[in-house]
Order: sequence, then structure tokens, then C-alpha cells
Amino acid sequence: MRPLRLLLLASLPVLAAYVYFFSDTFSGTLSSANWFVNGTANGGADGLYSAAANGGSIVYKGAIPDGTAEYEAKMTLKISASGGTYVLYLRASSDALSNAASPQGSYYAMEMTPTLTSGGCTMAANHYKRSGGSVTLLASHSFACATNMTVRLAQRNGYYMGLTSLGELIFIGDSTLTAGQPGFGVRAMPSGNGISKAEIGPADRVAPPAFPSANVRATAFDTRVDLSWDGMVDDANGSGIALYQIYRNGSFYSNFRTTNWTDTTVAPGTTYTYLILALDMNHNGSLVSGKVLYGNR
Repeated sequence: MRPLRLLLLASLPVLAAYVYFFSDTFSGTLSSANWFVNGTANGGADGLYSAAANGGSIVYKGAIPDGTAEYEAKMTLKISASGGTYVLYLRASSDALSNAASPQGSYYAMEMTPTLTSGGCTMAANHYKRSGGSVTLLASHSFACATNMTVRLAQRNGYYMGLTSLGELIFIGDSTLTAGQPGFGVRAMPSGNGISKAEIGPADRVAPPAFPSANVRATAFDTRVDLSWDGMVDDANGSGIALYQIYRNGSFYSNFRTTNWTDTTVAPGTTYTYLILALDMNHNGSLVSGKVLYGNR
């Protein structure tokens, strides 16, 4: 099993011309040609919804174009009131259903429950894995929410990465499940809440363009080095730049969403080597075109 890392930072990604191959707005009866339906789930004016306490799930029946279990799943959320749980599944079996009372099947599941206050909307999120009949909580966190926001998850290289349209990043490593389909779920939904659109897209296997070292600007001080760079753009059909990775002196240092970073753990009179890579939404790292050397005075 790979180590789990969870990163939540606010900065909007640079999106490219990624195209989803399937979408559904759930405006009526759920299509048995497209979905395995488990529990209680329905389509209607609010999209995919369920008022049932244990809810329901839908798992995609169609083939992933490249025949693998790597893809992206995206959902648009209609949020009119507090409560209810939205679920996004990756590598789910056809009978997958995530709930506390009677979970079934195998899956990775991101469960999200909104709370609306006078100060805005906060989403509580839990990430679960069910494998071999056992449920494991992989991570818990919260982030800002709003009606019509989107949540994207992509499964690649033993990780799944996620982005919301409000700029939150999810980055979780687990390679237990190697097969399964994308899916969506709802439970205990108040009136007006639902998944208004679901989309499924292919794995993006093309790395972003090489990150040019000349793109980086630096200022050295006695106790810090300030770095900044121009935002990278993914390839023409790419899934979009999700984050930047910084390596210092050849070792991984941290992930960042922003296009600037300050190293506050430097010593005077020492030279440091920084390498910056751009990662897209499907966990492809940019090619390396050179390192950036900076001497801290």
C-alpha cells in the first residue's frame, strides 16, 4: 500500500480541453442501459437524488475506452439545504453501495455532506475504501461548497486525485483496488439537493510540457529564498494542471497549487538546487528541462 497524503489548498487549476465521453443529467428514469442501480436512487428535477436513509448508488455499465480501470469521474452538485450525502465512486464493483448501516461491494468512495450557514457553505468529506468485506476510512477533511460546484476524481498510478471548482485539491494514495467502474451515489437528501450532472472521461496519459527553468524567478535573503513562476498550461487535450511539485537538492519537498513558494529553512552562505515539476489532474508529471540553482547569501 502506498502512503496516504492529503493536500487541501485554495487556488484554481489551469484547465485544458479535456473531453468527457459520457454524461447524464438524470432528468427522468435512470437508464438501465447505462447504470447498475443499487439501493434507492432516482432521477428527477434535482438530478440524482434519494431521501432514503441508506440511499442508493449507480455504477457505470459502459466500457472505459482504453479498457483499463483508469478514468476521471466528475459530478455537479445542486445544494439548496444542509444535509444529505453525495458520493463519488472509483473502482467500484457493480453492486457497490457505501453507507454505515449496510455497505456492500468494493469501492473507493468520497462521501460529502454540506452544511449551510449565514457565513456560507462547508462540505464535510470522508474517503472510504471497501475491500474484502472491510471498510477503511482513508481520510477526512472539509472544504468550501456552493450550489453548482463540481467535484472531479481521477484514478491513476496508485493514487486518486481530486479537484473542486472552488479550488480544493484531494491527493490520496492507495493501490489496493485495481479494477472497477466509476459511480455516483446519494442518500438522505433534503428537497432541492441532488447530483445535477455526472460525467466520465478517459485517462489522460500525456505529460504536461517540460517546465523551463528560465520560467522561475528567485530572490535570496539571509533566512529564506522566494521562488515564483508562470503558471503552466497542459497539452491541448490534457486534463489540466493540478499542482506543482518542488524538489530541493534532489529530494521531494512539497506539493503546491500556487505559482510561488518561500523556502524558510535555508542557511546563509549555502547553495540550494530546486527542481519544479507540474502535475496534471491525472497524475502525469511534466518533463524536466533543467534545474534552478540559487545561492542563499
